[in-house]
Amino acid sequence: PVTYHAESGSLLEATDGAKVVLLKGNSIIIDKENPGKPSVAFFDRYDLDLTGILKKPPIRFREGRERMVNELLTLKIQDIGNPKDFGKFVVEGHQRIIQPLTVLTFALLAVACLLAGDFSRRGNLNRILVAVGVFVALMIMNLGLGNITAKNLTLLPLLYLSAALPLVFCIFILLFPMSVSRLFRRRRGSETVYAEVAR
Repeated sequence: PVTYHAESGSLLEATDGAKVVLLKGNSIIIDKENPGKPSVAFFDRYDLDLTGILKKPPIRFREGRERMVNELLTLKIQDIGNPKDFGKFVVEGHQRIIQPLTVLTFALLAVACLLAGDFSRRGNLNRILVAVGVFVALMIMNLGLGNITAKNLTLLPLLYLSAALPLVFCIFILLFPMSVSRLFRRRRGSETVYAEVAR
């Protein structure tokens, strides 16, 4: 065993390996046959080669979240470690394209739930709960659809459809709020008439 002491040093990495450059120190060599008398050598500079000491790390394939979008969309099966995960990489790339639409949908959905309908003095608690419920439902749908699409890439258009339809619906509610409120009024009116007939 050899112990190195130095005032300063630096680790240098090269293509063929790595080495440590030690400045102003000493090395203590212990002989197994005579451990009580170690030999000490002083040096101003010593290059310690780590090529034979350190094992080369195995080839590591980067995960989907570590890759760029264009790389994910032009990916080949041989570019990943496990071919079974190829669908996950492809879905990751498409979900990054869809994500801005999803964020915009959630923002418009919150605005639509708060502004659509008549004004109430009692507050907007019911509308907020509806918005939260729709948020949770959309998140579960997106996660489930992503997992299903990773196993069957022919379902990729459904990812874009699931992001576009709620966005179009929210835009329609914001552009034509009166039609939505009339729809709810008709339902309430029909329920009232039905209740009076039942009486």
